[in-house]
Amino acid sequence: MPDRPSPDAVRAYYATQPAPLVAATGIVLDTRGRVLVLTTSYKPDLELPGGTVEDTETPEEGLARELREELGLGVPVGRLLAVDSRPPGPLGRSLIVHVHLIGPLSPEQAAAISFPDGEITEACWLRPDEADAVLPARIAPRLRAALAALHTGSFAHLVDGVPQPGSPAGLDPARRAALEHAGTLDAASHRANRPKALTAASVLFTGADGRVLLVRPAYGRADRWHLPGGGIDSDLGETPRAAARREVHEELGLDLARAACSP
Repeated sequence: MPDRPSPDAVRAYYATQPAPLVAATGIVLDTRGRVLVLTTSYKPDLELPGGTVEDTETPEEGLARELREELGLGVPVGRLLAVDSRPPGPLGRSLIVHVHLIGPLSPEQAAAISFPDGEITEACWLRPDEADAVLPARIAPRLRAALAALHTGSFAHLVDGVPQPGSPAGLDPARRAALEHAGTLDAASHRANRPKALTAASVLFTGADGRVLLVRPAYGRADRWHLPGGGIDSDLGETPRAAARREVHEELGLDLARAACSP
Protein backbone atom coordinates (compact mmCIF):
# COMPACT_ATOMS: atom_id res chain seq x y z
CA MET A 1 0.00 0.00 0.00
CA PRO A 2 1.50 3.41 -0.92
CA ASP A 3 2.33 5.81 1.91
CA ARG A 4 -0.25 8.46 2.60
CA PRO A 5 1.02 12.00 1.87
CA SER A 6 1.60 14.15 4.91
CA PRO A 7 -0.88 16.95 5.73
CA ASP A 8 1.83 19.50 4.90
CA ALA A 9 2.36 17.92 1.47
CA VAL A 10 -1.37 17.94 0.78
CA ARG A 11 -1.67 21.61 1.76
CA ALA A 12 1.35 22.51 -0.37
CA TYR A 13 -0.19 20.75 -3.37
CA TYR A 14 -3.55 22.47 -3.09
CA ALA A 15 -1.91 25.84 -2.46
CA THR A 16 -0.75 25.76 -6.08
CA GLN A 17 -4.24 25.04 -7.43
CA PRO A 18 -6.67 27.76 -8.55
CA ALA A 19 -9.69 28.59 -6.44
CA PRO A 20 -12.36 27.49 -6.38
CA LEU A 21 -11.41 23.87 -6.83
CA VAL A 22 -13.98 21.91 -8.86
CA ALA A 23 -14.67 18.27 -8.07
CA ALA A 24 -17.17 15.69 -9.30
CA THR A 25 -18.68 12.92 -7.20
CA GLY A 26 -20.66 9.89 -8.35
CA ILE A 27 -23.58 8.36 -6.46
CA VAL A 28 -23.04 4.85 -7.86
CA LEU A 29 -26.05 2.60 -7.34
CA ASP A 30 -26.67 -1.07 -8.05
CA THR A 31 -29.98 -2.67 -9.03
CA ARG A 32 -30.83 -3.17 -5.33
CA GLY A 33 -30.53 0.54 -4.58
CA ARG A 34 -27.26 0.17 -2.67
CA VAL A 35 -24.56 2.87 -2.70
CA LEU A 36 -20.92 2.21 -3.60
CA VAL A 37 -18.56 3.41 -0.82
CA LEU A 38 -14.77 3.35 -1.18
CA THR A 39 -11.74 2.88 1.06
CA THR A 40 -8.74 4.76 -0.31
CA SER A 41 -5.00 4.33 0.14
CA TYR A 42 -4.44 8.01 0.83
CA LYS A 43 -7.24 9.11 3.23
CA PRO A 44 -8.40 7.72 6.57
CA ASP A 45 -12.09 8.38 5.84
CA LEU A 46 -14.42 6.52 3.52
CA GLU A 47 -15.19 8.19 0.22
CA LEU A 48 -17.65 8.27 -2.66
CA PRO A 49 -16.22 7.78 -6.18
CA GLY A 50 -14.85 10.85 -7.94
CA GLY A 51 -12.19 13.48 -7.60
CA THR A 52 -10.90 16.87 -8.68
CA VAL A 53 -11.60 18.07 -12.23
CA GLU A 54 -8.36 18.62 -14.14
CA ASP A 55 -7.18 21.07 -16.78
CA THR A 56 -9.97 21.80 -19.30
CA GLU A 57 -12.28 18.95 -18.23
CA THR A 58 -15.96 19.44 -17.52
CA PRO A 59 -17.22 17.89 -14.27
CA GLU A 60 -18.80 15.09 -16.32
CA GLU A 61 -15.54 14.37 -18.12
CA GLY A 62 -13.55 14.48 -14.90
CA LEU A 63 -15.92 12.06 -13.17
CA ALA A 64 -15.85 9.67 -16.13
CA ARG A 65 -12.03 9.70 -16.01
CA GLU A 66 -11.99 9.07 -12.26
CA LEU A 67 -14.37 6.12 -12.64
CA ARG A 68 -12.08 4.59 -15.27
CA GLU A 69 -8.87 5.21 -13.33
CA GLU A 70 -10.10 4.26 -9.86
CA LEU A 71 -12.64 1.51 -10.57
CA GLY A 72 -12.12 0.37 -14.16
CA LEU A 73 -15.68 1.51 -14.96
CA GLY A 74 -16.52 2.79 -18.44
CA VAL A 75 -20.12 3.80 -17.77
CA PRO A 76 -22.05 6.97 -18.67
CA VAL A 77 -22.19 9.82 -16.18
CA GLY A 78 -25.84 10.39 -15.36
CA ARG A 79 -27.86 13.44 -14.47
CA LEU A 80 -26.74 16.15 -12.08
CA LEU A 81 -28.35 15.62 -8.67
CA ALA A 82 -26.70 18.25 -6.48
CA VAL A 83 -24.08 20.98 -6.24
CA ASP A 84 -22.28 21.69 -2.94
CA SER A 85 -20.26 24.90 -2.49
CA ARG A 86 -17.80 24.77 0.40
CA PRO A 87 -15.87 27.78 1.77
CA PRO A 88 -12.09 27.58 2.20
CA GLY A 89 -11.08 25.05 4.82
CA PRO A 90 -7.71 23.81 6.10
CA LEU A 91 -6.42 23.55 2.51
CA GLY A 92 -7.13 27.22 1.84
CA ARG A 93 -9.25 26.67 -1.28
CA SER A 94 -13.01 26.93 -1.74
CA LEU A 95 -14.58 23.93 -3.42
CA ILE A 96 -17.51 23.33 -5.77
CA VAL A 97 -18.67 19.71 -5.97
CA HIS A 98 -20.97 18.41 -8.69
CA VAL A 99 -22.82 15.23 -7.65
CA HIS A 100 -24.02 12.95 -10.46
CA LEU A 101 -25.98 9.72 -10.65
CA ILE A 102 -24.09 6.67 -11.95
CA GLY A 103 -26.08 3.56 -12.85
CA PRO A 104 -27.79 1.60 -11.53
CA LEU A 105 -24.99 -0.81 -12.47
CA SER A 106 -25.98 -4.25 -13.68
CA PRO A 107 -24.68 -7.24 -11.68
CA GLU A 108 -22.11 -7.81 -14.43
CA GLN A 109 -20.86 -4.22 -14.27
CA ALA A 110 -20.68 -4.32 -10.47
CA ALA A 111 -18.71 -7.58 -10.56
CA ALA A 112 -16.22 -6.07 -13.02
CA ILE A 113 -15.12 -3.28 -10.66
CA SER A 114 -11.33 -3.26 -10.21
CA PHE A 115 -8.70 -0.90 -8.79
CA PRO A 116 -6.37 -0.10 -11.72
CA ASP A 117 -4.41 2.82 -10.24
CA GLY A 118 -4.15 1.49 -6.68
CA GLU A 119 -5.78 4.56 -5.11
CA ILE A 120 -8.76 2.44 -4.02
CA THR A 121 -8.15 -0.53 -1.75
CA GLU A 122 -11.73 -1.68 -1.15
CA ALA A 123 -15.23 -1.04 -2.48
CA CYS A 124 -18.40 -2.08 -0.70
CA TRP A 125 -22.12 -1.79 -1.39
CA LEU A 126 -24.18 -0.33 1.45
CA ARG A 127 -27.81 0.56 1.95
CA PRO A 128 -28.28 4.35 1.77
CA ASP A 129 -28.80 4.59 5.55
CA GLU A 130 -25.66 2.51 6.16
CA ALA A 131 -23.62 4.66 3.78
CA ASP A 132 -24.92 7.83 5.42
CA ALA A 133 -23.84 6.52 8.84
CA VAL A 134 -20.23 5.69 7.86
CA LEU A 135 -19.37 8.56 5.50
CA PRO A 136 -17.62 11.60 7.01
CA ALA A 137 -19.64 14.68 7.93
CA ARG A 138 -18.46 16.63 4.89
CA ILE A 139 -19.72 13.95 2.45
CA ALA A 140 -22.84 12.39 4.02
CA PRO A 141 -25.03 15.49 3.47
CA ARG A 142 -24.26 15.35 -0.26
CA LEU A 143 -25.41 11.74 -0.38
CA ARG A 144 -28.66 12.52 1.48
CA ALA A 145 -29.47 15.53 -0.69
CA ALA A 146 -28.56 13.74 -3.92
CA LEU A 147 -30.79 10.78 -3.09
CA ALA A 148 -33.62 13.16 -2.19
CA ALA A 149 -33.19 14.82 -5.58
CA LEU A 150 -33.09 11.45 -7.31
CA HIS A 151 -36.30 10.19 -5.72
CA THR A 152 -38.21 13.46 -6.29
CA GLY A 153 -36.96 14.05 -9.83
CA SER A 154 -35.44 17.33 -8.68
CA PHE A 155 -32.13 19.01 -7.77
CA ALA A 156 -30.36 20.01 -4.55
CA HIS A 157 -28.35 23.20 -3.95
CA LEU A 158 -26.04 22.97 -0.94
CA VAL A 159 -23.66 25.38 0.75
CA ASP A 160 -21.20 23.64 3.05
CA GLY A 161 -23.49 20.60 2.98
CA VAL A 162 -26.62 22.53 4.00
CA PRO A 163 -29.61 22.62 1.58
CA GLN A 164 -30.47 26.21 0.78
CA PRO A 165 -33.88 27.92 0.82
CA GLY A 166 -35.24 27.64 -2.69
CA SER A 167 -33.44 24.34 -3.32
CA PRO A 168 -36.02 22.01 -4.90
CA ALA A 169 -34.66 18.98 -3.01
CA GLY A 170 -32.84 18.17 0.19
CA LEU A 171 -34.46 20.81 2.39
CA ASP A 172 -35.96 19.28 5.53
CA PRO A 173 -39.79 19.51 5.34
CA ALA A 174 -40.00 20.98 8.84
CA ARG A 175 -37.52 23.71 7.92
CA ARG A 176 -39.39 24.38 4.66
CA ALA A 177 -42.65 24.83 6.57
CA ALA A 178 -40.97 27.12 9.10
CA LEU A 179 -39.50 29.32 6.35
CA GLU A 180 -42.87 29.52 4.62
CA HIS A 181 -44.76 30.40 7.79
CA ALA A 182 -42.18 33.04 8.68
CA GLY A 183 -42.72 34.69 5.29
CA THR A 184 -38.97 34.73 4.53
CA LEU A 185 -39.18 33.16 1.05
CA ASP A 186 -39.68 35.10 -2.15
CA ALA A 187 -42.34 33.85 -4.57
CA ALA A 188 -39.92 31.87 -6.75
CA SER A 189 -38.23 30.20 -3.76
CA HIS A 190 -41.64 29.39 -2.29
CA ARG A 191 -42.66 27.58 -5.48
CA ALA A 192 -39.31 25.76 -5.70
CA ASN A 193 -39.64 24.52 -2.12
CA ARG A 194 -43.18 23.23 -2.40
CA PRO A 195 -43.67 19.43 -2.61
CA LYS A 196 -43.91 18.14 -6.17
CA ALA A 197 -46.51 15.70 -7.49
CA LEU A 198 -46.63 13.63 -10.68
CA THR A 199 -50.12 13.71 -12.19
CA ALA A 200 -51.87 11.60 -14.80
CA ALA A 201 -55.22 11.50 -16.58
CA SER A 202 -57.23 8.44 -17.61
CA VAL A 203 -60.35 7.87 -19.71
CA LEU A 204 -63.13 5.43 -18.88
CA PHE A 205 -64.56 3.84 -22.05
CA THR A 206 -67.64 1.65 -21.70
CA GLY A 207 -69.41 -0.40 -24.32
CA ALA A 208 -73.15 -0.71 -24.87
CA ASP A 209 -73.04 -3.89 -22.80
CA GLY A 210 -71.33 -2.12 -19.88
CA ARG A 211 -67.89 -3.62 -20.38
CA VAL A 212 -64.83 -1.41 -19.69
CA LEU A 213 -61.96 -0.90 -22.13
CA LEU A 214 -58.50 -1.75 -20.73
CA VAL A 215 -55.11 -1.50 -22.45
CA ARG A 216 -51.86 -3.33 -21.83
CA PRO A 217 -48.85 -1.03 -22.36
CA ALA A 218 -45.77 -2.20 -24.21
CA TYR A 219 -43.66 -0.98 -21.25
CA GLY A 220 -43.57 -1.99 -17.60
CA ARG A 221 -44.98 -5.25 -16.27
CA ALA A 222 -46.54 -7.45 -18.93
CA ASP A 223 -49.29 -8.68 -16.58
CA ARG A 224 -50.72 -5.23 -15.81
CA TRP A 225 -53.69 -3.65 -17.57
CA HIS A 226 -54.60 0.03 -17.43
CA LEU A 227 -57.28 2.48 -18.38
CA PRO A 228 -56.27 4.49 -21.47
CA GLY A 229 -54.34 7.62 -20.53
CA GLY A 230 -51.00 8.70 -19.15
CA GLY A 231 -48.90 11.46 -17.66
CA ILE A 232 -49.88 15.12 -17.86
CA ASP A 233 -47.25 17.42 -19.39
CA SER A 234 -47.90 20.07 -16.76
CA ASP A 235 -44.56 21.76 -17.43
CA LEU A 236 -45.92 22.57 -20.90
CA GLY A 237 -49.15 23.93 -19.48
CA GLU A 238 -51.19 20.86 -20.39
CA THR A 239 -54.49 20.35 -18.53
CA PRO A 240 -55.78 16.92 -17.43
CA ARG A 241 -58.49 16.95 -20.10
CA ALA A 242 -56.02 17.86 -22.85
CA ALA A 243 -53.60 15.16 -21.63
CA ALA A 244 -56.34 12.52 -21.68
CA ARG A 245 -57.28 13.45 -25.25
CA ARG A 246 -53.63 13.40 -26.38
CA GLU A 247 -52.87 10.06 -24.73
CA VAL A 248 -55.97 8.40 -26.23
CA HIS A 249 -54.96 9.66 -29.67
CA GLU A 250 -51.37 8.44 -29.22
CA GLU A 251 -52.33 5.07 -27.77
CA LEU A 252 -55.51 4.18 -29.66
CA GLY A 253 -55.62 6.48 -32.68
CA LEU A 254 -58.89 8.01 -31.46
CA ASP A 255 -59.33 11.79 -31.59
CA LEU A 256 -61.98 12.59 -29.02
CA ALA A 257 -63.21 16.14 -29.22
CA ARG A 258 -64.90 15.76 -25.85
CA ALA A 259 -63.32 12.94 -23.91
CA ALA A 260 -65.34 12.10 -20.83
CA CYS A 261 -62.45 12.38 -18.40
CA SER A 262 -62.04 13.36 -14.79
CA PRO A 263 -58.97 15.11 -13.33
